[in-house]
Amino acid sequence: MKKLALLIFSLMFCVTFSSAQLMNINLNDQGPTPGSNEIYYVHLYQVDVAGGTPVAISSGADQTFSTTNYPNGVLQVYFSAGIPNDVYEKIYRVKFKIQRRLNVPPYTVIVRGDPDYSEWCNSDMFYSGSGFIGYGTLN
Repeated sequence: MKKLALLIFSLMFCVTFSSAQLMNINLNDQGPTPGSNEIYYVHLYQVDVAGGTPVAISSGADQTFSTTNYPNGVLQVYFSAGIPNDVYEKIYRVKFKIQRRLNVPPYTVIVRGDPDYSEWCNSDMFYSGSGFIGYGTLN
C-alpha cells in the first residue's frame, strides 16, 4: 500500500512539475530610476483563449523580482494553467500587469503599468521549454 501511495504521489509530482509554463517578459521600464527598496510585482490575470472562455492561472499568479537585477531586461515568470496540449492554432495569450512598488509595508506603488499581453501562442509554444514572449511596459 505504501508503494502504491508513493507511486501515485510521484506521478502527481511529475504531472504538476511538467505542466509549468515559462513566459519571458521583455520589460521596458520608462519610469524614474528605481530606489533600493523597490521591486517589480507581476500579476498574471488569466490565459485568454480566442473565441473561448479565459483559463485561470492555477499557480504562480503573483511574483516579485528585484529591480537591481532587472532594470530593463527579461523577467522569467513561471506559472501553471490548464491548457490542453493539442491545439495548433495560435489561440492563447496571457494577460498580466507589472508594477514597481516598495518592498516594505505598505507596499506603495511607485510606477503602475497597464494590463499587458503575451504574444499569441499555440499549445506547443505555450509548453516550450524555452518559453514564450510577453511585453511589459512601465511608464
